[in-house]
Amino acid sequence: MISVIIPVYNVAPYIDRCVQSVLNQIYQDWECILVDDGSTDESGHLCDKWTVHDSRIKVIHQVNQGVSVARNNGIDASLGEYIVFIDSDDWVEPNYLQDLYNNKECCELVVSGLVGERENGADELCTPLATTRFLLSSENIEDFIHLNRNALLYGPMNKLFVARIIKKNKIQFPVYCAYGEDLLFSFQYLEYVNKIATVKNLSYHYIMRDQTLSRRVREDQFDNDYKLWTTRRNFMIKRGLWSFDMQKVMYAYLWGQVYNGIFLSPQLKDVKYNYLERILSIPEIEELSKYKDIVPCSTWIKYAILNRWSWLFYLYFKTVSWNLLN
Repeated sequence: MISVIIPVYNVAPYIDRCVQSVLNQIYQDWECILVDDGSTDESGHLCDKWTVHDSRIKVIHQVNQGVSVARNNGIDASLGEYIVFIDSDDWVEPNYLQDLYNNKECCELVVSGLVGERENGADELCTPLATTRFLLSSENIEDFIHLNRNALLYGPMNKLFVARIIKKNKIQFPVYCAYGEDLLFSFQYLEYVNKIATVKNLSYHYIMRDQTLSRRVREDQFDNDYKLWTTRRNFMIKRGLWSFDMQKVMYAYLWGQVYNGIFLSPQLKDVKYNYLERILSIPEIEELSKYKDIVPCSTWIKYAILNRWSWLFYLYFKTVSWNLLN
């Protein structure tokens, strides 16, 4: 049996479509656990209505504690041999669970492609995969690079997990993260993965809502992004996946994180010198020089980053702010 875990919070316009897409599955041996995270709209009531419709649907109501706690409680309540996560504003096509289940043999993780769509139903982004199986080793580095380059490993959706691995090793979504808890869960799980299967069919549709794509700029934003980056890097080194091509992908990400961290700083309440200095103090700055040609930004910005010139960015932002005010 597959346990489908759906965290729910204030998604009344979307939850019926999501649950109906589970009911429409060709694969029928499933349970669906809806975890209502203290919704203040009609979401909790709508969840309860579905339990009357189908006995395989269960509802957990909890005080609002966040999506990580909701997913963890769903894991604790699950009875299936396999676990699938679906976000409550997303939906899946009828073949979704069947495709994942058909490719589970001798694999600890099955990954499908994704379709990102706007709320009006228009497809915005398609991330396809080939149907294949590969060992998580240096001999199959290109397969793993493809999953990383397309961010297909970072969230729990579009995957079939083995419940025994999660529960035996006490893998949980961390509740202390400002964001990025999905990635930390996935890479905790990958510690116990030897073979991955990928599925060609694009059967998972995630909704690209503006309010979910934007996030408040925080003073610890770069620190959190950098922690997530080092988590991925350390895993790849440990598993022999830190090839030259993988480093190109990962250092391109780090360039973007450093750049964004610096140029988002004016959105903080005040541009703080120690914030800029903290970004440019990471030891990988020296490594970034090897990959500066893949970064599409001004030469002076690259030069200032590689020389750790926090003072230059500080003066630049202060000058721009002063000019805007006068």
